Amino acid sequence: MKDLILVGTSIMQDEEAVLKLVNEVLNHEQFDLLKETIEVLAPFNKNDFKVLDAFAFEGKRENLDESYLKAKGIVLSFNESQIIVHASIGERNQKSVEQFAALVEEKAINHSFLVKLYIENNEVVQVSRKEMNDQMREEILESIENEQFPQNEHYREGMLGGEVTSQVQEISDGCLWGGYRWCGKACNNYKDRGGDETWINETDRCCREHDYCYRIGFYSRATCDANLCSCVQSETTNAATLIRWYYC
Repeated sequence: MKDLILVGTSIMQDEEAVLKLVNEVLNHEQFDLLKETIEVLAPFNKNDFKVLDAFAFEGKRENLDESYLKAKGIVLSFNESQIIVHASIGERNQKSVEQFAALVEEKAINHSFLVKLYIENNEVVQVSRKEMNDQMREEILESIENEQFPQNEHYREGMLGGEVTSQVQEISDGCLWGGYRWCGKACNNYKDRGGDETWINETDRCCREHDYCYRIGFYSRATCDANLCSCVQSETTNAATLIRWYYC
């Protein structure tokens, strides 16, 4: 993510903006598609939800034409976090774009399964299903809490639409929030630069591979980007969402 200029902010304090985004997501045709599949695994009432995160962001890649995109995103939980839906709706080149994904705990008699779903080409795709335990459940909720967009008083919608100013550069450089060590414009954990090469989750590991792919230069950047997209395909982190928006 070395060429991504990104700015954003939490909108959790703006109740009107959050409610507007919730209504847009719950009435979106892609949510209806997702809901139909989810209810086979875990029936739920879409109007009984909790907002875990809500944010606005925009970004573009350096020296890549028509890469600018702005969007709003939200994380909703249902059935006391048995179901977690990640949704973001944005605009690129004056066209509406969206991403919808979900984590669902499918409960059986003696155990539970964690099912990951996302929508691709207007079809729901199940990317994984594995046995779930209490530790996994806690880690998912902890990850969502850690990845919440910070409040950014400098953020103004459209601030990346023109030339990149020094103020934008100042607030967009660095690792992505949530403790990432590899995901972000000026973010790395190389041992030869004082790091220890570790990563915090699977998305961060994918960013590490992408960084090394750029650094070594054996493959083209397009190939590195394609490998990154494949790596985060089944991930539901905010970082993975951003990667899919700007690299896939």
